[in-house]
Amino acid sequence: MDAAKRLSPSAFEIYLYLVSNNGNIQKLSPKDIENSLGIKRATYYEALGKLEEAGYLYREDGVLKFCASLLEEEEVISVTEEQAKTFGKLSLWGIRVWVFSHFNHGVVSPQEVLDWYGITTDCRKNVRAGIQDLENNRLIER
Repeated sequence: MDAAKRLSPSAFEIYLYLVSNNGNIQKLSPKDIENSLGIKRATYYEALGKLEEAGYLYREDGVLKFCASLLEEEEVISVTEEQAKTFGKLSLWGIRVWVFSHFNHGVVSPQEVLDWYGITTDCRKNVRAGIQDLENNRLIER
């Protein structure tokens, strides 16, 4: 999924939150995001900028909108609101591993995760920590 690869972790969490709320921008206030995901106000604005830069959010007549056309071009992740809240507790690697496992029907090896993201440095230890993070939050079972 392109969004997982090119957005910051906070921007991707907000992206998942919007997907779980069917793109409902009314639930996108700094307070809603802090309460749901634990993302602080300063990080919230930075993440919104990343979402706009990537084209997932845009402004029309001064009104912020979620870009449905990008969702139609990509395979959409289906998440519940409860899962979106859990993403706020995850590490960057927890989120990356979850996305990989969602699109690849599980995690076979840390190297496969790194290859999927195009990461050439040795971060297998980080991937294993991400897997543990997901297990601890009951998002995957081994």
